[in-house]
Amino acid sequence: MAHRSTSHRKAAFTLIELLVVVAIIALLIGILLPGLGQARRVARSMVCSANQRSLTQAQLAYAGSNKDYYAGVNTSGADAQFYAGANILNDTSSTMPTTAYDWISPTLGDALGFSPNRARRTQDILNRFRCPEALQFNTTTFGAAPDLQAFRDIQSAEGYRQVSYLSPAAFHYLSPALPGVQRRYTPRGLSSTAFVELLAPSNQATPATVLPNFQPRLDLVGTQLSNKVIVLDGTRYLDLQGGGYVLDFDVAPVPGFFSSFLTSSPVFDASREYGRSGSVAGLNGANWKLSIRHPGPTVNAGYFDGHVATLRSSDLWKDASRWYPSGAIWNGSNGTPESRAFHQVGKPLD
Repeated sequence: MAHRSTSHRKAAFTLIELLVVVAIIALLIGILLPGLGQARRVARSMVCSANQRSLTQAQLAYAGSNKDYYAGVNTSGADAQFYAGANILNDTSSTMPTTAYDWISPTLGDALGFSPNRARRTQDILNRFRCPEALQFNTTTFGAAPDLQAFRDIQSAEGYRQVSYLSPAAFHYLSPALPGVQRRYTPRGLSSTAFVELLAPSNQATPATVLPNFQPRLDLVGTQLSNKVIVLDGTRYLDLQGGGYVLDFDVAPVPGFFSSFLTSSPVFDASREYGRSGSVAGLNGANWKLSIRHPGPTVNAGYFDGHVATLRSSDLWKDASRWYPSGAIWNGSNGTPESRAFHQVGKPLD
């Protein structure tokens, strides 16, 4: 009688084989995760680009309804200047500027259903309509206002994200040499009271000087609108206090200059938004990394003709013609090394 063996070897991983499988899985994760992270960042950049396309198209639509004047501190923000901000406090409308410098609410407030309350509308701009790569929160508010408590309440309960989008200031200020002080533009729905126009700040030397007859009007921007940037990624305002970084935004209805909506030129080496100079208040690059935040590093930029393009950091720091109206004279003062090598002193920008 034959005996059948009842002993069978069961297939099983040895310890070495198990360790090999774990190592392979870990290797695959190491290869795939960075790629997935990069893909997410590219997707965020595309959303940001779409936001900027909306901003540029909205500015063009606004200008089309307002004799070619686009929204900004000397147009849609003119009445806020005249009334020292009293007309924009608390509850008004979705298109009322949150500060005299706010060009986003007047152009997109209705379409995006912004809150009529100034503090809430500011949150709509910074939190709802933001670049997906704008991941930081402001740690405090700066400036004084009668409705400051409303901002502080939101800051404590929900927070305000970092500023996402800025517009080059040279396209918004009037030249100090502009003759006369008179009203040249009346925003729709606001008063026609005369006001003292906000001129270019004179407390810092800038690399280029805008022509005396410039006004914030499309036909005066330049000969090639496709080369002039109306909006780009950018964050204000990072400071160094007590040995640490403090990120804040300005709640004053009529701040000194720039507010949370305009920016100095990226070719200004000490720019708070884009300047890479180590002399920028000891920030050591922490400032421009908040602004030049897409892979590369790059920014998205919307142009006066309505298109949006990606710019490398080297693009920001070299060619000044993107940031100034045509005819502005290059003087090179405090310019980046790249811009001073690229432009000739005394020559007009394209």
